[in-house]
Amino acid sequence: MKKILVVEGNTKENNLELISNNIETHTQSIHNSLKKLNSNLELDQFDPSIKDNLNKLDLDKYDGLIWSGGNGHIYENDYETKLQVEFMKSCFKKVDKIFAICWGMQVAVKAAEGDVRKSIKGPNIGVSLQIELTDEGKVHPMYKEKKNNFNSPAFNFDEVSKLPHNTNCLSFNNINKFQSISFKFEKSEVWAVQYHPEFDYYKMIDLATLKKNELFDNDLKFNNHVKLLEEEKKSSSDNVRMKELQNWINFI
Repeated sequence: MKKILVVEGNTKENNLELISNNIETHTQSIHNSLKKLNSNLELDQFDPSIKDNLNKLDLDKYDGLIWSGGNGHIYENDYETKLQVEFMKSCFKKVDKIFAICWGMQVAVKAAEGDVRKSIKGPNIGVSLQIELTDEGKVHPMYKEKKNNFNSPAFNFDEVSKLPHNTNCLSFNNINKFQSISFKFEKSEVWAVQYHPEFDYYKMIDLATLKKNELFDNDLKFNNHVKLLEEEKKSSSDNVRMKELQNWINFI
């Protein structure tokens, strides 16, 4: 049985907001998606935003680690963000295989001496459209049996601006130059995606609804966006959407 650590990318306050609106936390979404893909997994959860939590954890026992999305901004460099970046550095020394999602990708990049900024071309709200695999992506094991062009659930306001040394860019679209990457740092081999293969479009609609007043100027724009997400739901399937996760499970 493979033993995987699921790392919480959100703060307690962010999660309480999700729970109070009947939305799964991001780590809950990861747990549910992994169990759909493979019931023979042992999953633990860890919150690095709580001071001194690291002393209670034995990283050596895990076959792999998945780092969830979150609402933070790396460049704000607040207390919780510092704790997360420092914990990622600890993981690089102990964990062989890391799958980093959205915020997790940004934390991994920062911990590996790259950098992150506010997205110049704007956010991905609910979906990333027309993600294209690079030549490196087409032959990378994360994208085995994945189409070279695809859409995916996504929700991000920031982007990687500087890659860690010797990083491969695996995919991109017209919003984010780096939609997915892979690199090795210390002991770890890191696969990272800016989008969310573990989310379904129902959750994307829920998140857009939660942030409606912040993200949309009027009801018409919001309703049209919800229709787009509903169409994506109709044309996607769990198997295709979560192919990257399945390939990572097979890899570890």
